[in-house]
Amino acid sequence: MESLERTRRVIAGQPVDRLPAQPVLMMFAAQNAGYRYLDYTVDGGKMAHAQLKMMEDYGVDCLLTCSDPAREVIDIAGTGSVDWFDDQGPAINEGRAALRDKARLKQFKLPDPLGGGRMHDRIKGIEIMRREGGPGVSIVGWVEGPLALGAELRGVCTIMTDFLDDPPFVRDLFAFTSEVAIHYAMAQIEAGADTIGMSDAAASMMGPRPYAEFLFPMQQRVFTVIKEKYPEVTARRHLRAGFSGGFAAGAGQTRAGTGDLRECLHHYGLAGRHAGKGL
Repeated sequence: MESLERTRRVIAGQPVDRLPAQPVLMMFAAQNAGYRYLDYTVDGGKMAHAQLKMMEDYGVDCLLTCSDPAREVIDIAGTGSVDWFDDQGPAINEGRAALRDKARLKQFKLPDPLGGGRMHDRIKGIEIMRREGGPGVSIVGWVEGPLALGAELRGVCTIMTDFLDDPPFVRDLFAFTSEVAIHYAMAQIEAGADTIGMSDAAASMMGPRPYAEFLFPMQQRVFTVIKEKYPEVTARRHLRAGFSGGFAAGAGQTRAGTGDLRECLHHYGLAGRHAGKGL
């Protein structure tokens, strides 16, 4: 049984030969292939080779394209807010946040995922993974979620105060960032990704009310558009470090809100499999 079939059968509640192993391996994958992590993040070919080697060496069940938080940021706003390091991924410097001036949001345009930038580099990696891994491997594409990208553009501490100080700005920002996620996800699926992971770990810093009011609808919008066009694609929501909300569970202090979680399970046809589990 190959990794894609194994993963989809588990999601469907069907028998498998073993549970799929889909660890988030990035720096270790680069090290295992003999690459500096910097090179892994800027060269989709090296990322693809390192992930294929992880599958060959360790029998993992996915080729992962997550690498760092600066792909969309750079293609939207340039490199001014990004710090680079020799052997780790690029990091956002909040002191130079791209949206320190909120008025700049009106100048932002949707980046072209095939425009030759860092977003395109990931897509090139996906194309290599699919070509060399074959149709039976599971390839996990990756997008920054509405809050994640918003925080990377604005600064995580600043955006948390924006929820109180300027709600209309937050709504405009999330409308933009969710659209970026949708367009980027579509391009990765077209390139060969069978799964889209969406990182929104900063959601674990929110309480249930702002999460329900501002973020949950935008997250659902991203997944709804994806599933309407590509119903066979798996959608994963990652909401805090060390926890995958797979198919959109809740986050940190939101405690998922059981109503929201029920809605997510029904949305993905999983509710029946979770009956009697407190939901």
